[in-house]
Amino acid sequence: DRRFRRRAFVTLHRELFARHGELTSASAVMLDTTYGFQTNADELTARLRGYFADSAGVDVGEVRLRSSNAGPGAVATAVDTVSTARWVFAGPGSPTYTARNWLATGMERAFTRVLEQGSLVFASAAAMSLGSHVMPVYEIYRVGQDPHWQPGLDVIGAALGVKAAVVAHYDNTEGGTHDTRYCFAGADRFATLEAQLPADTGVIGVDEHTAVVIDLDEESVAVHGRGGLTLRSPGGIAERVVPAGAGITLAELRQVFVAAESRANLHEGVTASVATVEGLLEAHRYVEAVNAILELDADGVDHAILRPLIARMGRLAAGDAAEHDLVGRLLALILELRESARNEKRWSDAGGAFERAIQAQRQVVDQAPNVPYYRESLSKHYANYARLLTTVGRRGDA
Repeated sequence: DRRFRRRAFVTLHRELFARHGELTSASAVMLDTTYGFQTNADELTARLRGYFADSAGVDVGEVRLRSSNAGPGAVATAVDTVSTARWVFAGPGSPTYTARNWLATGMERAFTRVLEQGSLVFASAAAMSLGSHVMPVYEIYRVGQDPHWQPGLDVIGAALGVKAAVVAHYDNTEGGTHDTRYCFAGADRFATLEAQLPADTGVIGVDEHTAVVIDLDEESVAVHGRGGLTLRSPGGIAERVVPAGAGITLAELRQVFVAAESRANLHEGVTASVATVEGLLEAHRYVEAVNAILELDADGVDHAILRPLIARMGRLAAGDAAEHDLVGRLLALILELRESARNEKRWSDAGGAFERAIQAQRQVVDQAPNVPYYRESLSKHYANYARLLTTVGRRGDA
């Protein structure tokens, strides 16, 4: 995998460098903030600069800003250097440490200026900081903090006009025996995180070994590498996956992240439709419920919303089957008693058995759960069986 990472994007890096003509260590720079808290920060910087020198022949300059507490002069120099660069790289480390220090120095404004004249090449933690919200990966996965978000730079919002949290390592599988997708959050915690986002904020997920090139001039989005790009609308109502080798327009990307008002209307519509399905299930009108669920699926509603409805329908249907089976077995037993009474010409006993059976049925109805459909269903079943048994009993007396 490491060899793949080194080879896979060499051509892509060269193409991006070539777009900007001849670059110097002043116009092509890298920031060390993402890993500035690590004791081996110097080593990481040397390795990254060596990679670009060896693979693309570019001497990338270092912008040293390992903390917002570096001092006013150092901060101003770093921000000014980035603002005038045409190619800026930042990579792995801590997403929350990165965002917190960049926000404290106003670096997000420098990044926006870079996009007017050049390229931002951000990976892992740096990429995650560009969203409106940042996932505290280490704090949640390693320290055990409850799922929550911290403020991001929202460079994505300024550049693309959409509100989104960026989640790198979206398809991570390092957990092996436990779920580490969604940048080590896992499905359950990620669902909690997604629900915490504001009503107008979606998710941009980038798989591992994957690069997403957003060209603001061409209004295009292209996916390279092994994985894909996942776009989730606010609330996870809709999802679009763009696989490696494919691309979409920025207009198509923005369409997923509907405006707050439109999203609210969509959410209300889905909520109303789900309530309709739940009402049909309560009434045990399964055919209509299935049709309603299929309509929601056709509208692109997230399967995470549909699965609980389908599971509930299965449980209710199984309960109905059990109820019918119980009634059928009761009827068979009563008819067996009736036949035995007839054979022995114990007409009064047979009649008494019928009366006791009918009374027992009434008691079952009276003791049934206080669910309108259930009680009504039992009442209808037993009323029908009572009429049948009374008729059969009278014929036996005759």
